[in-house]
Amino acid sequence: MTSAGQRILLHIFSSTYSAGMESVPFSRDDIRKAAGEIGVSVPKNLGAPIYDYRSHATIPEIESTAPDGKKWVIRSKASDRYAFELASWSYTDFDQTLLTTEIPDATPEIILAASRNDEQALLAKIRYNRLADIFLGLTTYSLQSHLRTNLPNGAQAEVDEVYVAIGSDGKQYIIPVEAKGERERIGIVQVEQSLAVCEMKWPGYTPIAIGVQPLSDDCIAMFKFGFSEGGSSGEVKKIGERHYRLASHAAAN
Repeated sequence: MTSAGQRILLHIFSSTYSAGMESVPFSRDDIRKAAGEIGVSVPKNLGAPIYDYRSHATIPEIESTAPDGKKWVIRSKASDRYAFELASWSYTDFDQTLLTTEIPDATPEIILAASRNDEQALLAKIRYNRLADIFLGLTTYSLQSHLRTNLPNGAQAEVDEVYVAIGSDGKQYIIPVEAKGERERIGIVQVEQSLAVCEMKWPGYTPIAIGVQPLSDDCIAMFKFGFSEGGSSGEVKKIGERHYRLASHAAAN
């Protein structure tokens, strides 16, 4: 069933788009205006329809206008301005052909008992089990959680967690982590923004982005993202994926 937020975004897109366009700009005021024009309530949080579209919503009427090999995504252009733009991908999909690696679960029982089934619980499991180290082959350290800041264009960006890391050759990395629930998807826009934040705040480090998402209660998918050719001016691509199952020590052996 199409939600009110999806109907609002479809109305905004359809009112502006014409064949051949690669960018369809709009503002938060357009969200208010569109809600009135189609007769639905104005969202209490005007950013909610955008977040939903970036995380899990699909609008076939919009997707059908994209050229072959392209997807429509919503990028932030300023503090209250956005644009539908074309990208080569929009959301990550799980690689169903991957083997699952079993890891002894080092999460303290008191944390497991008290934690909720949310992104923070997932991030805690990543930390306690050193999964970032295992996945990347680096020594990583959690630096900051819930980093919220403004990008140079005025758009607000939030990073779920930031790690610093060092490789065997002494090279230092800054690693933003994007965590999602089972019914959400990791989108290109969140990854782009996370990398932009880290390049802005830690310019002397090499950025690598990680996405984490549960496949089940005890299985976690991890994604690695980086820039295609052209460095930070290139497009963000998925460059690695692994699946880990947290098991008792006996089972992992």
